[in-house]
Amino acid sequence: MMYRIAVIEDHPDNQEVLKFILESVPDYEVIVFSNAIEIAHLLTQGESFDLIISDIALPRMTGIEFVRFVRNELKQTVPIIAASAHAFDASREAAMEAGFDAYLTKPIKVGTLLSLVERCLRKDRLAA
Repeated sequence: MMYRIAVIEDHPDNQEVLKFILESVPDYEVIVFSNAIEIAHLLTQGESFDLIISDIALPRMTGIEFVRFVRNELKQTVPIIAASAHAFDASREAAMEAGFDAYLTKPIKVGTLLSLVERCLRKDRLAA
């Protein structure tokens, strides 16, 4: 089974790293977005993903604003992982309260990313 994973990241180097790591898993199809507005528009048009990984510090629409839009406006339960350079408990708590399913700190550790993605995909499968 192929899983569609959206990555929202505005830094090209981080985009490449995330895409490279995730595509090391044969059944992950990765679509990269440089801002949350693009994917928010697609989601309103009926596009769907099995998982979304979103940076918190994004231009125009932050990751927090994005997850609130998905949860409150679109009423979607797609798993969304926050990716942030901020390792502070307050940052993690704010992200989780906004509606993220998990929180990943940068720099990204390969094993941590892949196990978190698998756990979120499994959770989504169990909920379906």
